Amino acid sequence: MSRPYSQLYMRELGATPLAISAISSTSVTTLALARIIGGYVADVYGRKEVVWKATMIAAFQYIVYALAPSWEMLLLGSLLGSLALFYQPALRSLLADLTRFESRGRTYALVNFSASLLSAVSPSVAAWLISTHGLVGPMRAIYAASFIAGIVAGIIRWRFIEETLGVRDKVSFLDSYREALRFVKNRLMSLLTIELLIAASRSLAILIPYYSVYYLGVSEANWGYAWTIGLVAGLIVSIPSGYLVDRVGRGASLVLSLILQGAGVLPLLLALPNSWGAFCAVLLSTLFSSIGNSMYFVAMPTMRADLVPQEKRGRVESLVELIADFTRAPLSIVAGAVYEIDPKMPLLASLAVVSVASLTARFTASKLKPYRPGTASC
Repeated sequence: MSRPYSQLYMRELGATPLAISAISSTSVTTLALARIIGGYVADVYGRKEVVWKATMIAAFQYIVYALAPSWEMLLLGSLLGSLALFYQPALRSLLADLTRFESRGRTYALVNFSASLLSAVSPSVAAWLISTHGLVGPMRAIYAASFIAGIVAGIIRWRFIEETLGVRDKVSFLDSYREALRFVKNRLMSLLTIELLIAASRSLAILIPYYSVYYLGVSEANWGYAWTIGLVAGLIVSIPSGYLVDRVGRGASLVLSLILQGAGVLPLLLALPNSWGAFCAVLLSTLFSSIGNSMYFVAMPTMRADLVPQEKRGRVESLVELIADFTRAPLSIVAGAVYEIDPKMPLLASLAVVSVASLTARFTASKLKPYRPGTASC
């Protein structure tokens, strides 16, 4: 409910486009460093304890958001949430541990589908609340509800998650990451290149909500409805995406997802501000982007899980994310600074970068060979 309106909420609390980008950049950098610790802990000490305890801590960022008197307080909340999300490598490793190669794409798709059932329609509720009660009050209530939801999620994870990592060697922090870095260099460079390009493209397009409302002139409510329609479209294609990944191939699915993400930028660039076509452009953009993202977040995690052995997943996951986040962080600030000069320039750059990513995936992704236990492919 809060995600489509977070940038608008920041603006109401006094943030400029550059300040919004700076919050994002600081959050990404903090999260990248936190994941390094989390990846080591996940591979050496296990998945479950990290996941449920950090979930509880992460929930408290939403209390900060709900009570923030100014955008500077939102920065503190963002930092708290980013530090707590050091459990992400453990959670993603847990999911990879529990899936089989033959059905991994469909399993990831089913997980995404289940998680999206409520999130696909909830922005429309936020749009209705904001259209009838203004922006700030409903957003504070939504963030308070997010805190409660986070605590409930932590309790569920504590009660029902089972540890998946068996006996593991206690290796030193530095040695373990030297090993992970060698693995990334030898086995994942093609995939890492694609991920870095996508990280760059998304960072450059970070101000799309702000652009849609304050440049194109789409109303706050219509922005929320467009977002909802896009999420529903992504939800509908999530299950077929899993079948496509498993049956047609990881590489082809990844390429298609990147083409759709690029197509999501074009309508925004072509739309005229404050025209009847502006909402249509935003709607088309959210449709293409959501469908592309839905496919991407099945294809890319599936490929990564295929290529990385279980005992390395936490560290490799966090290392890849660290490199990607160090790409995102400075480019987010660049996007905010360039936006204040020309709002279209960051989107043009984003489109160019995702086009390069599509070409890179076309010629490299299908050549990657999955890791199989008991083979020398690692």
